[in-house]
Amino acid sequence: MMEHKNVIAVISHGGLGSLTETVYVGKPMIGIPLFADQYVNIENIVRRGAGIQLDYDDLSEEKIRVAVNEIVHNPKYKDNMRELSRQFRDRPMTPLQTAVYWTEYV
Repeated sequence: MMEHKNVIAVISHGGLGSLTETVYVGKPMIGIPLFADQYVNIENIVRRGAGIQLDYDDLSEEKIRVAVNEIVHNPKYKDNMRELSRQFRDRPMTPLQTAVYWTEYV
């Protein structure tokens, strides 16, 4: 669903699964972390210029609107996430080949 042409950005808590999928499809992220690794995950996306972090405890309709407008109208987020996606997909082996390799190795 994230790969649909009408999806411009993803709003997520920033867990590893949603983060991986978002990076894979190359859509900018608005992250609202709640606990554990989510804070670090979203901070990494923000540091790379591929998303925006919002604070759950200080969330408002206006802050969401501002974040969405920033993601939609500033091409740096899309460009940076596409580059991150390109780097993420640049692998010498497919995931299946990697799993087979390490299974046989062990």
